[in-house]
Amino acid sequence: MSIGVSVEIIQLAKNLGLHVIYSEELIDPRYTSAVAQEIPDAKVLVLSPIEGITKDEQQKGIGYIDKMNENMRNLMVGLECSQ
Repeated sequence: MSIGVSVEIIQLAKNLGLHVIYSEELIDPRYTSAVAQEIPDAKVLVLSPIEGITKDEQQKGIGYIDKMNENMRNLMVGLECSQ
């Protein structure tokens, strides 16, 4: 991604008052972390696809529903929702 696009994304997030930047579990988190560092009080939360379940998680019984519940909790944080 070009520097110009990164600056545009950061400015848009600031203008919208966003404080959560999402990253996918299977993608290198460095870009989203760099963007979040430029936004006051921002943090990175992970959204996980089913392909992101590790062997260790499988052995612990973590499955699709668990990952989707985790995604839902992270989305609720970013959307400032309560249950």
